[in-house]
Amino acid sequence: MNISKNKDNFKSEKKYEKKFLLNDSESSDKKEQNAFKQWQKRKNNPYAFYNKEQKVVFIDGAGIQNTCSVNEEHKAIKKIDFILGIAMFIYLMEDFLIGNIFPALLHHMGIPVLYSFFNDKIYGQQNFVIITISIVEITRYLMPIIFIRKSFKLPVQVATPFKSPFKKTTISGLAATILLFFAVNWWIPFVDAKSKLGISINSIIYNPSGIHPFWQAFYFIFEFLIIPAMIAMLFSGDMPQVLRQFGNGTAIFITSFIASLMTHNITQFLPSFILCSIASACVIKSNSIIPAIINHSIYRTFIFLLVLSRDVSSVSKISIFVFICLFSIIIFILSLYQIKNSNFNKQIILKYLNLKNIINYIKEKIIYIFQNSILICVLMISFIIAIATYIW
Repeated sequence: MNISKNKDNFKSEKKYEKKFLLNDSESSDKKEQNAFKQWQKRKNNPYAFYNKEQKVVFIDGAGIQNTCSVNEEHKAIKKIDFILGIAMFIYLMEDFLIGNIFPALLHHMGIPVLYSFFNDKIYGQQNFVIITISIVEITRYLMPIIFIRKSFKLPVQVATPFKSPFKKTTISGLAATILLFFAVNWWIPFVDAKSKLGISINSIIYNPSGIHPFWQAFYFIFEFLIIPAMIAMLFSGDMPQVLRQFGNGTAIFITSFIASLMTHNITQFLPSFILCSIASACVIKSNSIIPAIINHSIYRTFIFLLVLSRDVSSVSKISIFVFICLFSIIIFILSLYQIKNSNFNKQIILKYLNLKNIINYIKEKIIYIFQNSILICVLMISFIIAIATYIW
């Protein structure tokens, strides 16, 4: 009785998964599918899951035993969650050790930089500050990326496919990102910079105004190209790709949930979740990580401009708002044009927006996250750090 119930639950979950989000056959080309299948068939691969038919066998001394797909799925997801938990622990430790202790060591060595616990920023001679921030940020993302890559050993063309994306996916993703930006960040220019909320916003982005043009150019390339690429590789690369064997919706939800709790900034919890969801969906749909990099880059650029607008003259502030609005209008027009000229099923979208379906779906996916205690502990610690940083 329990066997048939588990099997029915497994089938219903997979059926609901396909109905709710993207279908694998719509988004993967043959080369990547073959590469992923070879990875799954690799001997002694504990992270691969096969949707096998349930088998019931009799074992002497143990009675009737079943090898239900649900059990196999749970075993694989636990092992994957363990790796993700260790990777996020490395991320957390890198953020503390490199972000806090490294500037203190440099200061002790006579280099004019100093970390402030009060507002989570690095102060000092600006060229040294920019170099220090670059080292801290790159190390924070690079170490977890390397660990995940070495652990899962996904083929490169599957984990981080760098190829020309579909124009429709890129523009649609950009439109969704800009809509998110306006929905959750419109209030930033009106917040007092000295308030707790204002200090929390200031810690998101460093303001390089007033320094040598060379270091400004270096910072812009680093902040709006290199860091978005590393964020995309961490949260839209190996992590969701290895989780896609449990369904695209599962992959997107888990990675987005992890990304939101690892931001350490309470003002960016919800935006990070939605932005990561958009970026991962674009990667899955286009089979390219480039749309994810573009989404993160544009979002970070707009955040920087909004934060910058609080410290500039009225004319410069108007110029910033005009630029953001014009760019957004162009993207929205292109996106609406694509929707008009594509097979757009409104009934399916309305089903997705059904509150009951969304709640059930979230409950379903949270179960996947709570498969391993290490990942849960790391996420809870990260959340507590974010709250404590804001309060203090």
